[in-house]
Amino acid sequence: MNKLILVISLGAILFACTSKTKKDSFLVSSPDGKNTIICNVNNGKVNYAVNHGETKVILPSKLGFVFKNNDSLASNFEILDKQETVFDKTWEQVWGEKQSIRNNYGQLVVKLQDKGESKRKLEIHFRAFNDGVAFRYIYPKQGNNDLVIMDELTEFNVAQDGQAWWIPAYKTNRYEHLYTKSILSKLDTVHTPLTIKSDGNLFLSFHEANLKNYASYTFAHKEGTSFEVDLMPWSNGDKVRTKGSFTTPWRTIQIGENAGDLIESYIILNLNEPNKLEDTSWIETYKYLGIWWGMHISKYTFWEGPK
Repeated sequence: MNKLILVISLGAILFACTSKTKKDSFLVSSPDGKNTIICNVNNGKVNYAVNHGETKVILPSKLGFVFKNNDSLASNFEILDKQETVFDKTWEQVWGEKQSIRNNYGQLVVKLQDKGESKRKLEIHFRAFNDGVAFRYIYPKQGNNDLVIMDELTEFNVAQDGQAWWIPAYKTNRYEHLYTKSILSKLDTVHTPLTIKSDGNLFLSFHEANLKNYASYTFAHKEGTSFEVDLMPWSNGDKVRTKGSFTTPWRTIQIGENAGDLIESYIILNLNEPNKLEDTSWIETYKYLGIWWGMHISKYTFWEGPK
């Protein structure tokens, strides 16, 4: 009898643990089932992970914010709601190399609330496409206080090392450097898009979409293959000044099994806002040929002479 009671008790404990794990862990997959995002809320802290089939792409990585005066929104969360949807629509570009583009993804929206006195709410939107994944934060209007973001705590704990193609951040030439190829784990702080060929032979590109009323971000090295968002600051160190609510750009990770998959990806366009012009008949496309880049690499000069 004692053994039976012990077995039943252990079973109850395992069931409780499993139920809690299921309750606090949510998954959304791309339409083809290959790319998955897992959102976990453990002990009030939220993180995400990304897989491509059986291959881990992003290991559990934290999410959250630090506001001015050491006010943070990164822990003590409870889950208010989650919503899962599937979207599939084809739209036409005004101009571009491809006229019709399919926008097809699975979406997970996790609604959180701070369990403290503030009861502040935060939404995290995750989208899984066949060509990659994306997520963003939405801080809804709640009260009349403006917010100053001092740090976005988004991490990218890349699962595997690999070759990276990058240009440095916070340098005088900004985005006009030649790309360097080196080992991912040896990087410092770099601009996006950052392109990687992982040791697991996946091709990845980290960037952002729908950047509006927010700071652009650089890809800052922490240790090993762990990185974090580093927002471009104002002159006094403020990162983002808001009017009491904000929506971040989409943090995008394009995923391909070969390099060509990145070229054929339309995840960035699909995440940007749609065209708002009703009449586009006046837009005509032309080809332009110039020597601007040639001057940057000293092949040509502005002035008369041999070059």
